[in-house]
Amino acid sequence: MADAHADLLYVEGMVLADGVPFAFDHAWCVRAASDRVIESTLPDGAGLAYLGITLTDDYRHEQQALRGVDAVITGGGINLADNADALRGGLPSHAWLPVGRPLPSTTETSARS
Repeated sequence: MADAHADLLYVEGMVLADGVPFAFDHAWCVRAASDRVIESTLPDGAGLAYLGITLTDDYRHEQQALRGVDAVITGGGINLADNADALRGGLPSHAWLPVGRPLPSTTETSARS
């Protein structure tokens, strides 16, 4: 879908869906101008929460060709060895785009001294 629409960005990560008791790996698109999720596989309204990494087209195409599957960092025939470098040192800076909303802080101030 991202290849067919210039205003869409490709994202891989985890989704929490209505009626499913756990988050699962998933891919979706976002509209670059609004961070709005564009879902092509889950029914409307089923995706309750999305957490992912927006991948650049160049990195995504490179990795898809290298691996022979659509998924780059999640599911779809990917095994841990395919992502060993990313797991050790993170994705290269040219691989991802800083879009979306930051996660809320989970740091709590302790009342204990």
